[in-house]
Amino acid sequence: MCRILVMLGVLTAAVGALADDVTLEFTLLTWDDSQATPQLPSAVGWKPAQSAQPCDWLLFTPDDYLYASGWNPLGAISHNFADPPGDGGSVFTMAPSLSGVAALRMELSCAGPDSWDVQIIHQYYTGQPNSWMHMNQILVSEGDPATLDPIYNVDGLPNAGSWERGAANNWSISYVIDFYLATDVDGDPDDIDATFDNGPQVGYLIPVTELTEAGMAAVELDDPAGFFGGDFEQYLLDEIAPRLPAGATCLLVTQMEKIHPIWTDNDSPITTASLIGNTTIAYAIQPLPNIPDLDGDGDVDLDDFNILAGCLNGPDVPVEPDCEPADLHGGDDDVDLADFRAFQVAFTGS
Repeated sequence: MCRILVMLGVLTAAVGALADDVTLEFTLLTWDDSQATPQLPSAVGWKPAQSAQPCDWLLFTPDDYLYASGWNPLGAISHNFADPPGDGGSVFTMAPSLSGVAALRMELSCAGPDSWDVQIIHQYYTGQPNSWMHMNQILVSEGDPATLDPIYNVDGLPNAGSWERGAANNWSISYVIDFYLATDVDGDPDDIDATFDNGPQVGYLIPVTELTEAGMAAVELDDPAGFFGGDFEQYLLDEIAPRLPAGATCLLVTQMEKIHPIWTDNDSPITTASLIGNTTIAYAIQPLPNIPDLDGDGDVDLDDFNILAGCLNGPDVPVEPDCEPADLHGGDDDVDLADFRAFQVAFTGS
């Protein structure tokens, strides 16, 4: 015990302020004709039904219907909804087909064994409701032009939330973001047409390894916005998991229920009477952070530290198979001070 405590003190002093944040870059999930099979059809042309009451905002569910392919040109499974079916007093009823590589970037910072702080540092979705109109969704951060003109009524803060890691917590994630929509209906595809302050995003951040029958049996997942009447877990298994690329490490599914913009351009088809909701279905290829409960007893204490101490070999020394769980910092195939820092943040002592 003395050896462990002395080593803990030495390592604490040596690590200092070493960062333990994990950055994930998400690509919106798309599915085009070149990827289609009879079992997994293309998303091109398919859109969630705007006329359904209520629509579920998800592709490949029974209320979808098939337009001509020009109505979903990107084959996107992630969609924004602009006031379907017009119950916000606006006739603007569209479901833009959203796409983007590295379209969403978030930082995760450990706040405890199962709790992580979330900071959204980038979002730029490009979209097309049809072949002739574009609509983009863009994050507003502190100091951006939208925050400098009071007419837009957004401050770019906080763009933050939390992620509760683990099946016991249903891998739940929630955050709020400031963003604006830009359409080219008024001739300018990059100008600000509608702004949103603290739009709530609620859903799940799930390791791909958990997208199995056993993994879904361990959680209780529903359509985040509450509009899907079917088995949402089975939907993820049948329609989303098979469409993820081989290198995907985690799936992000979030939704914002329909809310009013806080400002709209007079030349925009969107009005402050419109109700705008969104869905994000995206994946990352970076590894999710590990939780240093190395002995699997539900806490992070000196027993776990004893395991970590026995695995510390320093940077660039390949990790032994028995010590792979101790490679906590990004899966870099060694156990060093970076892994100790990840342990230190989560350490509870009991």
